[in-house]
Amino acid sequence: MRAATISIRAPRILDQQPLARLGPTPHNYAGLRFDGTDDEAARAFIRATTDIICHPVGTCRMGGDAGSVVDPQLRVRGVEGLRVADASVMPTLIGGNTNATAIMIGEKAADLVRGIGGVGVASAQGERAVAMDEAVATGNR
Repeated sequence: MRAATISIRAPRILDQQPLARLGPTPHNYAGLRFDGTDDEAARAFIRATTDIICHPVGTCRMGGDAGSVVDPQLRVRGVEGLRVADASVMPTLIGGNTNATAIMIGEKAADLVRGIGGVGVASAQGERAVAMDEAVATGNR
C-alpha cells in the first residue's frame, strides 16, 4: 500500500523541474489528481480502483438469474453444448492462489458433463470402483 500511495504522487513529481521541462503527461486517474498532501484520499482511491492482472476471476458470472453468463451447471446461457470450467466463473478473488480452485471447478465440470452427481476426482474414482465391482461380479473384467 505504501508503494502504491507514493506512486499516486507522480503528478506532483512530474510538475517539478527538470521533469516538467520534458513535458510528461501523468495518467489521469479517472479524473482525479492528487496533490500529494492527502495520503488517506490516495489510499481510499487505491482500495476502490486496484484490480488484479495475474489471476483474473469473475469475467463469466455464474448464477441462477438471467443476468448471469453461466448457470450453476457451468453452461453458457444461450449457447448449446458449451460450458465454462475455469476461474472466470468465480464471483470474487479468493484469499490464496486460484490454481487449486480452478482445478476443483474443472473437476466439477467433468462430473457435470459425465452426469455424475458427486464432486471431482473422488466421485470419478467411486464411479470406476462401482463399475469394476460390477465387472468382477459378472466376470467381464
